[in-house]
Amino acid sequence: GVMPIGLLNQQQTHKKRGFTCDTTTGKNGTCGNWSWGAMILPFIEQGPMYDLLKPGDNLLPELVTGTTNKTRAEMQKTVAVFRCPTDIGEIRNSVTYRQVKDDGDVNRGLAMSNYVGVNGSNVPRQRDGDPNDAALPGNNGMFQYNASIRFAEVTDGLSNTLMLGERAFEIQLGDGTIVQSGASVIYGARGVSGTENDGVATPLGGGSRHINCPEGDNHCRRTFSSLHQGGSQFVMGDGAVVFLSENIDANVGNLSPIPNAVRDVDSVYERLLGRDDGQVVGNF
Repeated sequence: GVMPIGLLNQQQTHKKRGFTCDTTTGKNGTCGNWSWGAMILPFIEQGPMYDLLKPGDNLLPELVTGTTNKTRAEMQKTVAVFRCPTDIGEIRNSVTYRQVKDDGDVNRGLAMSNYVGVNGSNVPRQRDGDPNDAALPGNNGMFQYNASIRFAEVTDGLSNTLMLGERAFEIQLGDGTIVQSGASVIYGARGVSGTENDGVATPLGGGSRHINCPEGDNHCRRTFSSLHQGGSQFVMGDGAVVFLSENIDANVGNLSPIPNAVRDVDSVYERLLGRDDGQVVGNF
């Protein structure tokens, strides 16, 4: 598909993969930050939009400020490549924890995306590092906050490591309960303040819950889900698209409470989400 090819081409051009973030204009840590979705626009046939936004030169809060704003209006339109056809969520993401702050500290909703980068085996974290480091737990995936991850750093191998996953706007549990998972947005994220890292968890996801989140708690907005029957689609580091069953071996019950969030990487799902755990993945 266009998205995996675009991600690979972007990496070949810039030699890195990461969650690009501006942390200097703060609004108490809740300002808007650019994310990977803005950076790959030229590589998925969205060059004119990239030229309009100029994310390398402009700050996201400035571009979405104002009562009438033509640029923000463009950023609120659907881009088909960022949407899963099975998802019936909104065009513009109105969920508060997915909106970005403008220069006036006003929440602004942007176009919805169903695709999130893999932050790793842990709950989304601001720190690249070992999820099982008791002193300072981090995350071990291909997308990191304010960091550039080269393909050479994916020491488990690109064909053994997940790069991108799906997140639905809402999911239905087995008992019929509807749970909001909030999907994502294309261009950026809320800031990174707060122990639960909701800003980081907008463009990125982690392994704190099973696929399709049968647990039904607020971690559903930080992990991976879809409206596909029985599982969800992922993109591997080499660009291959795979469907993972919601019943994949996933020891997600070993997550310690946020903010410490220490976890062992000891299941197939967790090993796929991490890029450098050094373990044999197993069958999936």
